[in-house]
Amino acid sequence: SAAMAAAADSTQQMATSYELRAEQDAAVAKAAKEAKADRKQAEKKAEEKAAAKKKAAEEAAAKRAAAQETASRSATRTTLAPSTSASTGTSTAST
Repeated sequence: SAAMAAAADSTQQMATSYELRAEQDAAVAKAAKEAKADRKQAEKKAEEKAAAKKKAAEEAAAKRAAAQETASRSATRTTLAPSTSASTGTSTAST
């Protein structure tokens, strides 16, 4: 009967250790699942950040291009204006 009690005790301990291991495995699996979800969310955030940066860069480039165009147009206007008035002045003088 002492041997049966010892065997029962041993079986109980094994069952307890299996339960603990199962709980640990479940906890590890849950942690892994959460880590995977966190990583996915982090990747999504990083992609959104990159997309926002790209959009901002494109907008900045567009603004820069527009500013350059405006600058070159006003520069052209400035160079054209004096020569036009000069030629007008010359033609008026010759007439």
